[in-house]
Amino acid sequence: MCSKVQISLGNVFPRAVVSSVSAVLNICGFVIFFRVLIAVFSSSFLPDSLRILFSGLLEMTCGLSNFSQFTMVSAIFASFLLGWSGISVHFQILNVISAAELSPRYYFPGKVIQAFLSSVIAAVTYPLIFDLPGFVFEQILWICLIVSLFVIFAIRFRKEYLCGKRNI
Repeated sequence: MCSKVQISLGNVFPRAVVSSVSAVLNICGFVIFFRVLIAVFSSSFLPDSLRILFSGLLEMTCGLSNFSQFTMVSAIFASFLLGWSGISVHFQILNVISAAELSPRYYFPGKVIQAFLSSVIAAVTYPLIFDLPGFVFEQILWICLIVSLFVIFAIRFRKEYLCGKRNI
């Protein structure tokens, strides 16, 4: 699980820079393509709700930027779009996993399930969180922060223990 590998900075650094630039151009290309596609179709006769849905399904940030107010309906809708991620992100993921020779077989069904689960969680938790008094909401945030830090510490500690850096 943990092994020591000799790494040459002269070989790794140029490949890392070229790979990073390629990844950034890949992401920008997909985002620009879908933004242009959204601009072409958004000038059509679609009502606002369908226009937001269409743009969010294609490119997540474009759809999310169309919300003008924060209500329960917009929170559920935004959760759905965040769970779905947008076709633009899906093409970026497919580009990466095809290079790694991974199968996208479960990816799309998983994203659909994630989108619907995100919507359900938003619908259930919105009244619990946003209808609470401020001090209760603040206490919930502190509890979530403490639990998150504990989980991160436990995962890190377990990794170091399995790699033999700590003796227990």
